[in-house]
Amino acid sequence: MEYTQTKHRGQFFTGIMIIGIGILFLLRNIDVIQFPFHKLWPLIFVIIGFARLFSGQTWEHRSDSIFWFFMGAAFFIGMNHLWDLSFHDTWPLILIGVGLGVIAKSVARQFRVRSNEGEQP
Repeated sequence: MEYTQTKHRGQFFTGIMIIGIGILFLLRNIDVIQFPFHKLWPLIFVIIGFARLFSGQTWEHRSDSIFWFFMGAAFFIGMNHLWDLSFHDTWPLILIGVGLGVIAKSVARQFRVRSNEGEQP
C-alpha cells in the first residue's frame, strides 16, 4: 500500500514537472519570457536523478539516480562548454554513470539478499 501511494505521488510530481517545463518553453518560444533554456535543459536529468534518489523505496531503486546525475552532467558541461569541454569530450560520463549505476544496483541487491537471509530463522 505504501509503495503504491509513493509511486502515485512520484508520477503526479513528474507530470507537474513536465507540464511546468512545457509552459516555460512555450512562454520562451512566444517571447513572453527570455531565458536560456537551451543551455539549461540538461539539468532536467539532474532533477530526475534527485527525484529517483529521494523517492525510491529501496537502495536498489535509488541506484538509478547515479545514471541520471552523470547523464545531466555530461550534457550540461558539454553544451555549456564548461572548462572548455564539449559534448565530444564529456559523453564518456554517460558510460561511467551507467557502469556506476549497475554496480550500485548489484551491491544494493546483494545487501538486500544478505539482510533477508539474516531475518530467516
